[in-house]
Amino acid sequence: MAFNKQKSCYCSKTITFLCASTTILKLLIIPLLSCESFILPQHLRQNQVTTTATRNFSFRSSTLLLAKPDINDSYADTNEDSTRFPDSITAAQQQQQTTGYDSESGYSRTLVNKSERKRLARYLRRNRLLLEQKETEMNEDGYADMEINGRKRKFWKKVLLSPYKAGRKVTRIFRGERSMPEPGTLILIRHGESDWNANKTFTGWADPDLSPQGFREMQYAARLLLEGGYEIDIVFTSRLKRAIRSTYLVIQEFGQVYLPVFKSWRLNERMYGALTGLSKKETAEQLGAELVQSWRGSLNSRPPPLSPKDHFWPGRLRQYYDLDASEIPLTESLNDCMIRTRPVWEKKISYQLLMGRNVMVVAHANTLRGLVKTIDGIGDEEIQEVSIPTGIPIIYKFDKSLKPIPPTATHSASQQHMSGQFLEKPGVLKEALKREEEW
Repeated sequence: MAFNKQKSCYCSKTITFLCASTTILKLLIIPLLSCESFILPQHLRQNQVTTTATRNFSFRSSTLLLAKPDINDSYADTNEDSTRFPDSITAAQQQQQTTGYDSESGYSRTLVNKSERKRLARYLRRNRLLLEQKETEMNEDGYADMEINGRKRKFWKKVLLSPYKAGRKVTRIFRGERSMPEPGTLILIRHGESDWNANKTFTGWADPDLSPQGFREMQYAARLLLEGGYEIDIVFTSRLKRAIRSTYLVIQEFGQVYLPVFKSWRLNERMYGALTGLSKKETAEQLGAELVQSWRGSLNSRPPPLSPKDHFWPGRLRQYYDLDASEIPLTESLNDCMIRTRPVWEKKISYQLLMGRNVMVVAHANTLRGLVKTIDGIGDEEIQEVSIPTGIPIIYKFDKSLKPIPPTATHSASQQHMSGQFLEKPGVLKEALKREEEW
């Protein structure tokens, strides 16, 4: 009888152990199997959110990357490349001639259409890890890790710390101390001239390097800032080579290569779609100057989209591995580009300025126009008259409410609709703006 009781006890313990082991395995293994981030990198997981053609294409990205021509060869002979027009541009020209084509409503901005965006939203709601990844864009390039105040605190910690913060504010008031420092200075610089700028080629998200003239422009820009007595505390730039190299040329002239530099895809140049790599002049001659100018200058006009099979499509480059298909544009209007840059100002740049830090932004013509539009509150029609030349710093001063202060010096060089001051003689600035209009 005692033996049977001992045997039944052993059996019950064994069953309990097996049940517990099964539960632990479920908790450990099932999340791993259901989470794609443990299996595929971000840039190869586009089959979850893109069309059937893109699903097949994304898994061939490594093969296409090996077969992709070197980007330096793509502008070695501009005349040869510019005569090869994508089918989408030819079709756009024919549609305009026959049916009154309107480029403002003709193209979707990304590979992800409306139904795919809805499916992506449902997928993100189900997958908690991907949702957290979408919410951590503030930490792009380690930005949020640098700022202790940028880390989210739990609600109970905020409640416990609120009396301490209130006490500090009262103490500062009695001591006559300022609760907030004076806002910092904002320095905007368009990158130096690139090889494609010299060739008058549509660049967009393509990644050519600076030309020798571009190197000299950025060194001269740094000397203008040093001559004016300006200091830099933090730098924001894009993920494109010409902007990054321009950034390091400036901080090298300052002797401060240790400064924090944060690279954001939101500061990339406007995506020119199928126009990327084509000569501006020859494209205008063959398709008509009016159509090409509407693509370049109109606020809402989008060029024909870039094909994912084109070697200029950025979706398979390592520098955009953390972006999904809904964030990589196939084509953009000027307004799309400006909307894309706005979160950088609202969440990062403005905070640094309010903390009293001097911020330098080295970016591109259209992304800087987007920042200027947001800062100065420029209208949709007026922003099309604003032009930003390469290699000339623009200085913005702010009051405590972060409203731009117009320059007071009568001899200072500025542009209509802008509160920023150009650090260049008016005559030289006029010549630079005139060169920008030529294409």
